Amino acid sequence: MEYYGVMTPSEMELEIGDAIAWRNYKPQGTYVLVSDDNLFENQEMSSKDVYFYTFTEKGTYTFSVTDIPEMTLEVTVK
Repeated sequence: MEYYGVMTPSEMELEIGDAIAWRNYKPQGTYVLVSDDNLFENQEMSSKDVYFYTFTEKGTYTFSVTDIPEMTLEVTVK
């Protein structure tokens, strides 16, 4: 996650068994990472926190940050 209100990249393709990591680069304050498909509970992430998730099923999944609608990520798992 980037400090300027975007997730970089905003789209990605992965294989089953691949993992992804989100890191909060915001120097202060927190973000709340949300799996719009309920893959995990909302993750409150302070500065420099990292959250990992491993994909176990094919599909297209969307992730967002609470209160910042432009911070989204779409992951396609093949």
